[in-house]
This record gives sequence, C-alpha cells and structure tokens, in this order.
Amino acid sequence: MSLDDSQSKFETYVVIEFDSKCPHEIKSWLNNRLKTSAEFLTQFASNSKEEEVFLYIGATTKRLLKGAENVGIKKIYRNKTIRDFLLEDIENFENSTNLEDFLSQAEKLKVIEYELNNLKHDFEVMNFNEKFLINKYDGIINQLKKMDLILNVFPIHDKTELKRLESIWYKNIKSYGFFQYIPIDKIRNYFGESVAFYFRFFEFYTKAIYPYAFFGLVTWILPFSPFNRFMIFTIFNLIWNTVFLEIWKRTSNELSYSWGMFDLEFIDKPRAQFRGLPSINPITSKPELVYPKKNRRNKKYFVSYPIIILSILLAFFLMMIYYSIQNTVNLKFDNPESYMHTAFKMLPSIGYSIIVIPLNLIYKYIAIFLTDWENHRTQPSYESNLTTKLFVFYFANNFMTLFYEAFFDRNYENLSNLLVSMLIVNAVFNKLTEVFAPYLKKRIVKKIIDKRDGDDYEKQAYSLDKYEGLYSDYVTLFEQYGYITLFSSIFPWVAFAALVNNIMEQRSDAFKFCHVNQRPFPSNANGIGPWKIAFELLGIVSVMTNIALIALHPDVREYFKGFSDAEYICLFVLIEHGLIILKVIIMIVIPDESEAVANAKQRYKYESLEALKKERLARSMKIK
Repeated sequence: MSLDDSQSKFETYVVIEFDSKCPHEIKSWLNNRLKTSAEFLTQFASNSKEEEVFLYIGATTKRLLKGAENVGIKKIYRNKTIRDFLLEDIENFENSTNLEDFLSQAEKLKVIEYELNNLKHDFEVMNFNEKFLINKYDGIINQLKKMDLILNVFPIHDKTELKRLESIWYKNIKSYGFFQYIPIDKIRNYFGESVAFYFRFFEFYTKAIYPYAFFGLVTWILPFSPFNRFMIFTIFNLIWNTVFLEIWKRTSNELSYSWGMFDLEFIDKPRAQFRGLPSINPITSKPELVYPKKNRRNKKYFVSYPIIILSILLAFFLMMIYYSIQNTVNLKFDNPESYMHTAFKMLPSIGYSIIVIPLNLIYKYIAIFLTDWENHRTQPSYESNLTTKLFVFYFANNFMTLFYEAFFDRNYENLSNLLVSMLIVNAVFNKLTEVFAPYLKKRIVKKIIDKRDGDDYEKQAYSLDKYEGLYSDYVTLFEQYGYITLFSSIFPWVAFAALVNNIMEQRSDAFKFCHVNQRPFPSNANGIGPWKIAFELLGIVSVMTNIALIALHPDVREYFKGFSDAEYICLFVLIEHGLIILKVIIMIVIPDESEAVANAKQRYKYESLEALKKERLARSMKIK
C-alpha cells in the first residue's frame, strides 16, 4: 500500500474541548495552525446545546508515520532486533505490509500528542479586539489551557477496539483465580506503556501474595512456639520481599526492552507544563525555556518542606486523639468474652480509618499542587519529586499510628483491629469512589445527552472522568504492601485479606480504565518509575520492624528470660544484621536483567554507533 492512498476517511483520534466563551477567532486561528503547521485533519463540531466547542483531530497514515520518526518510536526490525523507526527504511521493519496497522493505537496517539505539545507560534502577539499574548517558546495548546480557553484535550475511545480488549481482559473467564490472564501487550497497544506496566506490576504482585498468604496462615495454625513462629515468618518475609522485588526488576527490564523503552533516561525533553524565560541552551545552542534552579530550591526549602512537616505533625496529633479514644473504649469494654465488647473496641479503629481517607486525598492534592508549583523541567524529575512527597505524606498518615501501637503502646489487639479496619475501609472506599459513583454519573449524563441527540464524543467529554494519572493506583498498592510487609508477622491474615481484595481490584481497575475514565494519552515508561524505590524502602524498613516486633513481644522475651537486657538487645541486633546481609546476597545472586537482554542492549548501542559513523561519513562526502 502506498502512503498516498492509505487514508480513505476522516478518523478522529483526539478531541479538543474549548470553553463556550472562547472567541471564534481563537478557534479558527488554532484550527489553521493545526492544518498548516502540524498537517493534521480537523473538523469542528457542536455539542447538544448547539455550542461549537469541539475540534476533532485526525491524521493521515503518512503524517503519523512521519511523526513516529520524530517521536523516536522503536519497532522490531527484520533481524528481530529493536531499532529506531525510519520512514525511509520502513520496508525492513516487521508488519510494514499494512501501513494503516503498522503503528499501534497508542503510538498514533503519542505522535499526535507530541505534535500538539510542540505546536508553537512564530509571533509573540496576535491581535483581535485586544492583544492576545502567544509566547513563541511555549506550546500554543498549553498556553490556551492556562488561559482557560481550552478546557480539555483527550484521546477518544475506539469502541470496536475497546470491546475487543475487554472481551479478552476482565470479561474473560481466565481473569479469575490464580492463573489470571491479563493481555499486557494489548493493553500496551491501546493505553500505552505506563498503564501496561501498572497492570503488569499489579498482576505480578498479586500472584506473589499467594505463597505469602499461604505460608503465613500455615505458620500461624501449626503448633510453633511464639518465637519460632515469628522467626520463621520473618525470615520468609525477608526472602519473599527481596525475591519479589528482584524478579520484578528482571521482568521490568525484559518488558522495557521488548517495548523499546530501555533508553528513556537519555531523553531529556521539557514537560509541556514547564514555565520559564527564553534562553540559549549551552549544550544544544538552541533557544528554550529556562527556570532558575535557585527559585526551585527556595520553593522546596521554604514552602514545600515546611508544609510536609506540618502535615506530619497533623498526622501525629490525630494519632494521639485516636490513641486516647481507643484506650477509653478499651477500659470501658474490657470483657474479651463478650462479642458486643469486642465490636465496640473496633469502633475507634474504624473511625480512624475513615478519617484517614479524606486526609489522604487532601495530601495528594497538596503534593500535586506543590510539585506543579516547583516547576520541574522534565517528566522524570516531576514524577520523582511528586512520588517522594506522596511517600512521606502517606507513610505518616497511614503507618504512624500502626508504629505507635506496635512499638510504644505494644497493644497487639489494637494493632490487629487497626490493620483490618484500614484494609476493609480502604477497599470499600476505593470501589465506591473509583468505580461505582463515577459509573453511575456516567449513566446519568449519557441519558441526558441522548435526549439532546449528542454524539459519542460528547458523551466521552462530559460523562467520563478526566484521567489524573496512576498516582492513586500506585498509592493504594503502596499502602497495602506496607500493611503486609511491616506488620503481618503479628497478624498474618492481613496478606490473605489483601489477596482477596486484589483479585477483585484488578477487575475493577480494568473496568475503570475502559468505562469510567477518559482515555489517557499514552506515555512512555520503562518500569514503575520512582515507586520502585518506594517499595524497596518499605522492604528495608520491614526487616527492622519485624525484628523489633519479635523482640518486643512479651512471649518472646519470656523465651529468652535467661538473657540480660543488654544480651537480649545484642542478640536481635545480630539477627537483624544477619537478615540484611541475607537480603544483600539474594540481591546479588539475582541479576537485574537476563544475559539475553543485556546482550541485546549492547547490540543496539553498537548498531546505533555504526549508523552514526555512516551518517557522518555520508555528510563528509557531500561536503567534499
């Protein structure tokens, strides 16, 4: 098929939603820029209120293939290696016989998003009524968003492809039980690598919980002494934790190579939302926006960090209120044989778990606001700083009280009640707010639009929630992972409860992406990003917390009653150091990537250098 006849009809990929008060001159001007500069196909459309607020964007196959080269998309070459796509060499790439399907849906959307974000104006001022400032160094779409003239830019769901995806995903019988089937490559082709990595990690983590939950229940049921039970489970916890993270690194590296995502660290492109003043880059000698590092540091040290400290103090204050109420209830209802008394003892834990949820939401928005305000240049820097804030906020808000109960109050009944309450309340809240409530809203809004004869794109604009990233999804896993690894030696049932929740959560997350959220723009990823470090930190902390829990347990102290306090402390310090050494040995034994992937990456670098040599030689021949 030739590139000239590969597009037979207008196909909408992306919708731009204008504010109803946006002047027609602006919309026409932007439409002209999209056609002339970006070479897109465009079409205006009205909503059911007869307001011309939508601009549909399409592109020819030739334009998408040309853009794929600019974006740096990698495809499989004829010799089965991964190479940067070149339009001139397209016939040597696999699956190039059908050009319309050569690029996946996610890759097509990446091209359009890249061109939209990099669409700039040649002049600083455009006149209509009054002066309309357009910074030639900043993206036009981004500036119109800042002025609230554009409300949203989102890719549209492909109904046919979406039905095909969900039929082999959460509607498939294989998605039930231990052998859960998640079509990762299909998810990647539709939603992009970032979403695909999340679901692959969720699947990998959930399957890893099976042996953890089984072993925990077995050690709890079998007639071990308290010390033997705790030590066996703690050693297993450390081995499981380390092996889980190391094998995930290996799995992640294999996926990142097969998806052509292994060299993302070399890409240093500014975010579309980055703000700054025009300056010359000393490395590339090209004009670009620059923001002084001193300003960002000042924002961090004098605003962001103090707010984080105040949030931790607030979490501590709420913890002390809970602790006071819980002790009062424990004294009043102190009959362990009464089911009514046991139920009343659970009430403070349930109440505290409910209070934690809105605080988590507030902390999330504070973290996002502060990170946006700090104005990070690149996406990795932005995500790293945001994840760090979320880690601190959520660790303090969700785990501080558990640490207090475990190591200061040493009330294991309260600790167990709080663990169970936080798991159940979080699970119920997530289902209500992330799936059921948005889906109910979607049904109501769709009925209203149907009565006005609105089209499907309008329904997607108004009935679906805007996609806000994967931060909330990763935070949910992070919290659960902390509950399991930090405190399950005292209450191993928590792993079993987490397993049951995750089996259902995978399906509800899949449903959310297909029917609740607007389709996200696909984003590159070579793993789970900064969250990998967050999970690793929890793994290291879990060694110390579990050893400390064992050492502080009265039954274990009784087991070593012949030891002095100093000898007792030294014993557990030695055990802790021994377990950390064991953890390091396991990390060394399991390499982060297979030999095949390592060799393939080296081959890619070699071929890239050879291609660069040939290009330089060709240039020198032309000069001569």
